[in-house]
Amino acid sequence: MAREWLLAVDLGTTWTKAAYTTADSADPVLVRVPATQLAWFPTTVARASDGRWLVGEAAQARRVSRPDWCWGDIKRDLGQREPRMLGGHPFAAVEAVSQPLLHAARLARRQAGRGFDRLVLSAPVTFTPDQHAALLEAGENAGFAPDTITIVDEAAAASRSVLGPRPEDGTWAVIDVGGGTFDAALVTANRGVAAVLDQVGDDQAGGHSIDTAIVTRLRELYQIDDGDGEAGRRRASYLRDAARMLREQLAEQRSADVFLPDLLLELSLTPAQLGELVEPVLAPAIERATAMLARNDLDWAKINGLVLSGGATRDPAVRARLAPLAPVRDAANPELAVVLGLTVPAEAPSRTILSLKY
Repeated sequence: MAREWLLAVDLGTTWTKAAYTTADSADPVLVRVPATQLAWFPTTVARASDGRWLVGEAAQARRVSRPDWCWGDIKRDLGQREPRMLGGHPFAAVEAVSQPLLHAARLARRQAGRGFDRLVLSAPVTFTPDQHAALLEAGENAGFAPDTITIVDEAAAASRSVLGPRPEDGTWAVIDVGGGTFDAALVTANRGVAAVLDQVGDDQAGGHSIDTAIVTRLRELYQIDDGDGEAGRRRASYLRDAARMLREQLAEQRSADVFLPDLLLELSLTPAQLGELVEPVLAPAIERATAMLARNDLDWAKINGLVLSGGATRDPAVRARLAPLAPVRDAANPELAVVLGLTVPAEAPSRTILSLKY
């Protein structure tokens, strides 16, 4: 049977990433945004004045002037029946979610020079049947027939790419902490082949929830009020951006500062403050992961190690909370582990992709 051209899309809460494999090679090719050469773009959509959909950076630019025309939490709203108003018009969440998938597919076709036979999408473990159905519908809206679309749980996808070309025998907990969710998979490896035994998820324990906790702390520290109307929405948007930037700065340095323009305030956050905010966000998800081990007659001391993936695992505060559980192994590219894992056939052994640079 001839090998198919496969497109994999990891529709994240914050970023969308895509990769593809060809008929001639199973090695994944990252889809890059031509203007930036980055392997991801923001999972944000907006409406233009002429009725066009804007996606990614263009949508974020629209948010500066018209935040009420912008939708930045579309993955969380997937499956909801209540439409959302953008520019005075109602839109269903599935229509909004379809736009990043369409954008990723167009970028991939342009880069590859042809279309694709199959589409593989990621989904959090916590997705409901309604959310899975909506994600499938979004894939159809992106031009794929239902029987050519596969949906893979995020933790399972990450486990396919992070355990090595021939994973050593043992039992591993693969934890993926992304922008919106915490997903954990219990993986066993025997004679070089890995299999997922169990998995759990928490949709309130990702970077988005940490940012919400940071926003609450900033409002308390600097006595910031929301304000009313469009000005209030704009300030809320600025605060969330500031929270994300502060968290990302602390992943690279020991102090973080961001200027809030409409209030002429310099906001700062310390590693100790971030650690205090991370603890209550991650604690329930870690309890779920511990319960997953227990129902498989295991605990943290009995597994070979903890494999971390997802962009939020670069945060020192997140790592400090997870590292005491078990010996840690990192994915080669934690932000890309899920999308690269989506390109690995389910029947194939797990592998680590070490050669890709981003």
